[in-house]
Amino acid sequence: MTLADRRGRPGAVLALAVLCAHILALQALRDPGSAATGSAKRYPAAAPHPLTALRSIELAPLPIHASAPPHAVDVPTPRHTSRQPDAPGQAAAAIPALAPAGPPPAPDAQPARIAPPMRLHYDVRGHSRDRVVVGRAELSWQHDGQRYEAYLAQDGEGLPRRRQHSAGRVTAQGLAPERYADRTRHEEAVHFERDVGHAIFSANRPPVPLQPGAQDRLSLLLQLGARIAARPQAYAVGSTLEVQTSTTRDALIWRFRVEGLEELQLPGGHQTTLRLVRMPTGEYEPRVEVWLAPGLDYAPVRMRLTQYAGDHLDYQWSGTDRR
Repeated sequence: MTLADRRGRPGAVLALAVLCAHILALQALRDPGSAATGSAKRYPAAAPHPLTALRSIELAPLPIHASAPPHAVDVPTPRHTSRQPDAPGQAAAAIPALAPAGPPPAPDAQPARIAPPMRLHYDVRGHSRDRVVVGRAELSWQHDGQRYEAYLAQDGEGLPRRRQHSAGRVTAQGLAPERYADRTRHEEAVHFERDVGHAIFSANRPPVPLQPGAQDRLSLLLQLGARIAARPQAYAVGSTLEVQTSTTRDALIWRFRVEGLEELQLPGGHQTTLRLVRMPTGEYEPRVEVWLAPGLDYAPVRMRLTQYAGDHLDYQWSGTDRR
């Protein structure tokens, strides 16, 4: 080995040592825990950004039990699903009761037996404005087992000329009117819109909700007999029948009381009858009395209407035409 070689060897060793030191320093920067001493401190991972955390909360699925109220009910949705439910009394106060338009009510459960077609004639007498009135009336009743029509026409001396007409369906519960018209000087009518559950008046009156078994003033005379004919034993003296009865201006509950059997001598002959009385519930409502004859399929053989001022009309059976 030459002298030059010996002089250059320490320099090479020094250069190699410096290179190793640089390599160790770079490794320590990449992985602080891999330092040779093993005493380098580990730092925790950085916390996520606050916006990232909010987005994760907003997108989290709701619990299964946290359901919103129906959209049709205008009630604010609670902000905290952990809120305890209200007490029963509080819940009723917090959510007001609504009146849904819904379908009409279920049909009347009372059975009925419809009288066969016939034409009834009446002599009419009474008092109107301190005058005696005399006339005649005719009740025409016809049906084919599915649909019916009824006409009541009256005329006479001092008796207002009047025409009433009722038409509708025949059901297992009796008559289901669809239209009733009443004509004196001009005609007014009411339509039974059973699909929406209202009675609609032509006299510019607001609609009225229909109840099961609702009738008009004319069909009522036949429906009373049909209900009693189906179950006569159920209508003892003192029992009552309630029927929503529509005129061309309103639809009120008429309550009839069964007064008992009465023997009547009428222009058309003798009849054993069952008397029903409707007492007025308002100051200006009429008192209505109806006599039904079991021997004529419970047809009305006498009708007496008394107004609040004392005026009255008395319809008495004078004959029957069978069809």
